Amino acid sequence: MNKELMDEPKIYYEYNLANLYDYLPTFGVWKRKNIDLINKPFLEGAKRTTDGRVLEFATATGMLTIPLARLGYKVTSLDISSYMHDIVNDKLKKEEKYVSDNITLLRQDCTKFVADEPFDMIGIPDGMFIALENQKMQMECLKNCNRNLRKGGRLYFDIAKPVSIAMSHPECLYNPDSYVTYKRFRDKNDIPFLITLSTSIEPWEQRCHLHYQFNEYQGESVYPDIDIYYRFVHYGELVLMLEQSGFKVIDIDTDFFFGRYFFVTAEKI
Repeated sequence: MNKELMDEPKIYYEYNLANLYDYLPTFGVWKRKNIDLINKPFLEGAKRTTDGRVLEFATATGMLTIPLARLGYKVTSLDISSYMHDIVNDKLKKEEKYVSDNITLLRQDCTKFVADEPFDMIGIPDGMFIALENQKMQMECLKNCNRNLRKGGRLYFDIAKPVSIAMSHPECLYNPDSYVTYKRFRDKNDIPFLITLSTSIEPWEQRCHLHYQFNEYQGESVYPDIDIYYRFVHYGELVLMLEQSGFKVIDIDTDFFFGRYFFVTAEKI
């Protein structure tokens, strides 16, 4: 890594988050192990498209983007981080040419992007909807999804249930230091690390904060601490937000991914 990158804290942070994403036990590892189950409703939804075009909000590391493209769909995928797209482009080097030809990566804000022509489908994978930090941004995202869909087009996304963490770790409510776990992982260079993960929940604000600290088994960590914030959405609020954004709720699967997630299907009215 060059010194210029390390001297820019925000850029250095985004670079490391992108490069660690697939290897963190609480992110990419569990998703890669369950990728077929997690992607299944998105891939089923893509079958409804009339022109084979899919708009994806939040590329992340391409764990939905690439499977869609392998099946022949034309995927326009947005992410605010160019470093996430660097990871995807590296993965595409191992794919057949038609897969990369089917993908258009755009560095764009999902609350502001407007396509040249509307889509039949928008997917928001990786629980990214709740990574939007407040209700205002979440509403802006939903309204922009509506703007980019044809009438009758559908929005699909998965989000973690707030109860799945709160019930599992009630001791972390209100107290940022009360729930700490330790996990092991290896990064893409096969270097072993120990993660100290601190979890806190503020139920009234519907916020969850995850703080990751990395400790290399031998020597000092080359990774900065990472802070992830989520703004959870309850079932009733989710329905209301969708309706206020011009959607009809088709289904909210409350048992998705072993009951830990909601999977939402909504149609533009």
